[in-house]
Amino acid sequence: MNRQEELEALNDEGLNHLVYCLRRKVGIHLLDAKTAFGLYDYCNCPADIMPIAIERKLKLEWDDFDKEYVVYGKAYNGKSVTFINIGHQNPYRAACIVLILMKEAENE
Repeated sequence: MNRQEELEALNDEGLNHLVYCLRRKVGIHLLDAKTAFGLYDYCNCPADIMPIAIERKLKLEWDDFDKEYVVYGKAYNGKSVTFINIGHQNPYRAACIVLILMKEAENE
């Protein structure tokens, strides 16, 4: 199972936690009161995820053929560019996965 498949297999709470940790620049294994009580719902709440998606210049479009949203992102690690795209019925969940994969690609 590759990293993308691992992230797609996570439930919303797991993805929310990873995005929160990336945003706050804290260790992935830390959990604070806001994420513990579900105050951030990046996978389902546009008010939580869209400011991050806009800041990171993610592209969102509807795919008529596959009948799903596709989110595109680019990651720069100083040497190369990695293009990432994820298709999903939930565009906010797709954006979360793209953001996590972008951050990991930037750190390679």
